[in-house]
Amino acid sequence: MRRKIPRCPDAERPMNGISRATSLEAAPFRGRIRGAQSGGFTLIELMVALALSAMISASIMFISSQARLSYDGTVKKVDVYNRFRFVFKALESDISQWIPTSELEFYTDGRGRGAKVNRHWDPGEELPDRPDAKGFGVIDGGEIGQYDEYAQILEMQYKSREPSQTEEKIHDCYQLYFRSLTFVNGQMRVANVEYMLVDPNYLQNNDGQSPPASARGGERKLDPAPRQVKPENVQNLSLVKVVRYLEISYDNIQKINLTPVKREVIEVSSNVTDFSVEYLVDRDFRGRGNPQFRKPSADFAQPSEAATRPKHMPDLGLPQRGAYRKLFGYGTVKLSEKMQLAVAFPAHQGDEQLTKGSGGGGEHTPVRFGFQGNQEISFTELTPGDKIFCFRGSSRGEAAQGAAGAAAGNANQFIRFPDGEYTVKTNLDGLLEFEEDIDSTDWNGQSQNSIYYKAAYMPSAVRMKLRIVDDKGENPKTMEKVIWLRRRSR
Repeated sequence: MRRKIPRCPDAERPMNGISRATSLEAAPFRGRIRGAQSGGFTLIELMVALALSAMISASIMFISSQARLSYDGTVKKVDVYNRFRFVFKALESDISQWIPTSELEFYTDGRGRGAKVNRHWDPGEELPDRPDAKGFGVIDGGEIGQYDEYAQILEMQYKSREPSQTEEKIHDCYQLYFRSLTFVNGQMRVANVEYMLVDPNYLQNNDGQSPPASARGGERKLDPAPRQVKPENVQNLSLVKVVRYLEISYDNIQKINLTPVKREVIEVSSNVTDFSVEYLVDRDFRGRGNPQFRKPSADFAQPSEAATRPKHMPDLGLPQRGAYRKLFGYGTVKLSEKMQLAVAFPAHQGDEQLTKGSGGGGEHTPVRFGFQGNQEISFTELTPGDKIFCFRGSSRGEAAQGAAGAAAGNANQFIRFPDGEYTVKTNLDGLLEFEEDIDSTDWNGQSQNSIYYKAAYMPSAVRMKLRIVDDKGENPKTMEKVIWLRRRSR
């Protein structure tokens, strides 16, 4: 049975003057309007939406690119600073263990001229140099072709124009050679250590020109120091460490004819464009002057002492500029080299005066060794506790020349000065007193002239300066570090 729905009494009543029938007839039309209005976007709305989308996309791309650039820049900086950290750590580890020595290279004591066993190198005792897998110059370090007695710093420069530069500039490529306690092949060894900046692309950078005769790679190492570096090869320069040491083994001990010298070439860091070393001059000539760091060229222009003045070497480095070599030592046993010879003086007035009475009477008295009133040599760098080796030329095969020399030798045949190594006790303005006694009773009150000597020293501190670029030769960074050496107090 169908249920009848009651009708509303107002169903037929007109609404706002419009009958219900009229309202029903208009309903489909209104629905079509609403459908047309809600079915899509107008062209203006679409253009606005596209513009906003483009702006948002551009903003996202810009932020992403900036973040990427910032990330790349940070990675490059971290890489460069890691190189600095590694290089300075290696340098500080070796330089802080610097060993002052006047026998820097390798020799066999007693094999030289006269076969003297004196714990010092004499000409002819050096070990023969033999090649290894890395070329010639296994033993030869420092100055090529010569036996180096002392640690040294070689100041050289090269020219280069980096990718971001419009003109060539002068860059430093120093070399440092010294003896130290260093870590090599998993062991701590006493070795000769040499730091230098090398150019693997020397021939390409210099248009196929071979290195100078005094720096040919075949004589000493494969890669010579740079002279002219092209922009695309700036980042290829490397700071290397060359280690030379005696290989101690049972066979080497049993077979003395073997040359047990080994060489290891270690790349400390690539992308190094500048490497310089300055040393602290804390006592100028006769103790005057303020402490300051100097390059060899600056020390050459204003030497603290003529005996320790660097050498100018015009055949090395850049043409018309040359190089400067600083040796850390006094004197030499190379009789062919011209040098001022010291004098051994009998006792003088002082705290160590042991003579009884004013006449002396030939008693044993302390001896002073060196230069009195000399304006060039005062042994400024030698401090109490340092060692100096003193000897006569005749004990090294120096023969008197002519009748005058023979007469002088006969007159002084009873004057004796014992060859040996002495320990500095005090330095009295260029005259050294030793802790060891020297018997001068046979001197008859006379001074003994023409005495040779050699003594090594080392600076109180060095200042290392490096400049490193990224793998594209850009974003250069420069840092320096002062390294203090374990030196006896003045």
